[in-house]
Amino acid sequence: TDGAHYLRERAECYWLIDIIESYQPQLKGEEFQIWGIIVNDDKSAIVYCKRDCDQPSLIEQHIEYTDFPLKQYELYCTNGVILLKSEY
Repeated sequence: TDGAHYLRERAECYWLIDIIESYQPQLKGEEFQIWGIIVNDDKSAIVYCKRDCDQPSLIEQHIEYTDFPLKQYELYCTNGVILLKSEY
């Protein structure tokens, strides 16, 4: 979507969108996914995917270093489309 494209451009996080896209074959049956990133003080991070807010992570990928500008962020992937929460 336009919002996901804007995030990717402004935060220079092409790699985050690539991670989400790379797991789609593995998550084929999951029509709705919550994707998030948590950036630690040492600039390492965890990227995760959940079915819903109160569910355990389906995916967790550890990132050694990131310059992602936000401490924490979530976006959605539904039916193969990546979008910001505000676009849902």
